[in-house]
Parts: sequence; structure tokens; C-alpha cells
Amino acid sequence: MFETEISLPKNYDKTKSYPLILLNDGEIFRLKALKDKAIIIGLKAVNRLDAFTPKPAKNIRPGIPDFGGSADKYHHLIFETFLPEILSEYNIDYERIVYGGYSLGGLAAVYSLSTIDIPAIVFSLCGSFWYPDFIKYCKDTDFKNKKDWIFGKRYENLVMFDYGQAFPSIRYTVTFPKNFVIDEKNITATENTATIGKIEKSYNKATNSVTFRFFLGSWNDYKGFFSLYEKEKGTLGHLIKVNIPYSVDITNQTVAKLGTISAKGDCQLYKYGGIFGYGANIVNIKSSTEFNVIR
Repeated sequence: MFETEISLPKNYDKTKSYPLILLNDGEIFRLKALKDKAIIIGLKAVNRLDAFTPKPAKNIRPGIPDFGGSADKYHHLIFETFLPEILSEYNIDYERIVYGGYSLGGLAAVYSLSTIDIPAIVFSLCGSFWYPDFIKYCKDTDFKNKKDWIFGKRYENLVMFDYGQAFPSIRYTVTFPKNFVIDEKNITATENTATIGKIEKSYNKATNSVTFRFFLGSWNDYKGFFSLYEKEKGTLGHLIKVNIPYSVDITNQTVAKLGTISAKGDCQLYKYGGIFGYGANIVNIKSSTEFNVIR
């Protein structure tokens, strides 16, 4: 339904969070003044007469196809399917997601205010507000993206962050003795749960350890994540499996205990991120265990 073009700041630093601008029609060059201040994604609808319009309508110009009215479907694909992938790939400030466009693209952006509660800012340049019944629709419809009068946050999107406003995740590190040789290429991690959106793994040669990072849900939305959790709560089969192949270099054939493998897990999530000096520590879970390897 749409294609994308992504523009990263020239000196993009993955440790810093950036605003995200979603631009209908994909004309990124029009935002060149912002190209080094934000991540900009151009959204190029295959059929803008369909994707950018809130309901089917006859075209006012003869010989031009009618308006398809598929804005709801378009927005669902953007914000429920595409955006979670972007949030897990790049370090984006969730409170500075901007969505907008020109003409019909601006119409779609304003229409999203009544159906989507994700963008913090919506802009419309010469929006096609002449669209049949659209002005009346705006007058009669309540916006979803309202703010909390104390914190300036969206009610339903009081979000959770790792420390440093990183994407919410669980980190689990397994450390091996120095004489254990890790088969780095064959380390695997799998999951069977909607509460995990992505898994990253890394090997640290200096400490002979493997760290897994489990990204919680599809994005850092407190309400959204716990709705996933509630659906699976009390059911079986939602396993997370890690596999770290290793071998042991034995110099003393008489020793029974080959070494001790230790594992530590950590999940600390904060309400609001660091914008207000970090809000409540809503999740604070730590775990540790050890395994003795015996011949």
C-alpha cells in the first residue's frame, strides 16, 4: 500500500534518541532543514487517492478516479505494523513522533487525530479540508491524542523506557570461565510469545560472556505491552530459548569440576523516560544463577 524512504541524520548516533517525522507523499527534500535533527521517513502511497482519504467519495474532477477511503487501513499498516519495526531498529524519542503531509497527505494526517493516538505532533500543509463532510466530522469527533494536564503526556501512552530512554527490554548475560570456548557463530535465541518483539545477541570476548537483549512488545507503550501480557497470562507454551554451544579446554584430567557458568538478568523500566528526571520505576527485576559444569 506504500513504499518508504528513510533519511538519517548525517552523524546519526544510536546512543541518542531522535525525533521521528513521518511524511506523506515521501518528499523528504522539502524537510532538508531538519534532515540532521530528526529521522525522516517518506511514506509513498501506491494510490494516494485511496490511502489518504477517510471515506469513499466521488472525485470532484472529471476523468480522475474516485477516492477510495482507505485511510484507516493505511494508518493501521503504518502505526501497527511498520512503526514497531522502526522503533526497534532506531533510537527514537517516542514523545516526538511527528506525522503530516501536504494536500491529501495533510488531510490524512489531521484525520489520524481522531483514530490514532501515537503521533505527538500532526501537521497539515494546505490540507484538503474541502473533502466531503470532513469539517463536520472534525467538529463532531473527539481527538484521541489528548494530554495529561500534569505531565503533558498522552493518557493511554504513558510509556516505559530503559534507563537512558532506550527501547524497553530485558538483558540476560551468561558468563563462562576463561577455559570455555564459545561457538559464537552458532549462538541462537528463539521465542514463542507476543511479548517479545525482537532478540539481539552479542558476544564479549574480554569477559567470555554472551548477552541477550529481549525487546518487550513491538514498541515502548505501557498499555500496549501489558495488553499483550494479559492475553498470554496463565497459558502455557510461551517459551524463550537460548542456546550457547561451548567446549572446554581441559589441562588437568583429574579435575571433576570444569568450571562455573553464571547468568544474570536485569529489567528496569521507568515511566515517562528521562524527560521528568525519570518517573516511577514501574519494573525492577533482577535475577542471577550459577551452573557447575562437572565431567
